[in-house]
Amino acid sequence: MRELEAIKRVIADCEPHVNSGTVSAQELARIFERAGSQLPESSKLNAQFSGLARRLRQDPSGVVVGSKLRGLVARFRRQADQTGRYLEVRDAKLRERS
Repeated sequence: MRELEAIKRVIADCEPHVNSGTVSAQELARIFERAGSQLPESSKLNAQFSGLARRLRQDPSGVVVGSKLRGLVARFRRQADQTGRYLEVRDAKLRERS
């Protein structure tokens, strides 16, 4: 559940930047770091967010073009949808057992 909330937070935080021409890589790194800070260290999503933040901070251009950000947000939306479907199925099975 925390993973789904973290993904949704990243999407919401990135949305205002999607239609801009370029976005500061440092700002995007902060978005991923904030979302990852809510996850346990052992979380695969935390590792994914940390890796993205690290690569963004090392990017020599210092900016991300809007089209790349749109693709990234679309990928996270799909991931949120998959996670949501998984949680719905899991919860339905748990309700059946009760």
